[in-house]
Amino acid sequence: MKNNGINKGYSIVRFNLLTSLLSLLNRNDENDTDFVIARYFLNHLRELKDTSIYKIADECYVSRSSVQRFIKNIGYDSFTSMKASIDEIIAHEDGFIDYTDHTDYLQFISPSITEMMKDIGSILMGFSVLMFEASFVSVVSAADDDDRKTDPHHHLCLPQYGAFKLP
Repeated sequence: MKNNGINKGYSIVRFNLLTSLLSLLNRNDENDTDFVIARYFLNHLRELKDTSIYKIADECYVSRSSVQRFIKNIGYDSFTSMKASIDEIIAHEDGFIDYTDHTDYLQFISPSITEMMKDIGSILMGFSVLMFEASFVSVVSAADDDDRKTDPHHHLCLPQYGAFKLP
């Protein structure tokens, strides 16, 4: 399915332009056309909106059709549609850098993790109160029959009733 000229599939296609370009660098030889164009895009990302496809082809020593094929391979319908998404990609990149660029990242992220753990604890406490007060509790497991054969110790523990073996 296409939307705004950008493929929304689950592949290298439009996971993220930066991820796609880095992936191409990692899996291609540096003389490969895809490698050369991907490196150019990464090195000139902030100028791409104002760059013509002809300039890219000239600077990469490839044909304009090679650049067009490359753009389609990374999930865009055209050079124009790719250029239209550059601002969003740059904003995402800048936001990621702002979020992760800390001298002591653990110290920066620890309060958020602690708060998240408190929220999860509150939710679980609410569930346990509901289970304790309920007259009937039904537990649905994602385990399939093969999992039960290898780990037959599925139990449901309710304080007022003790432990029951699940079928």
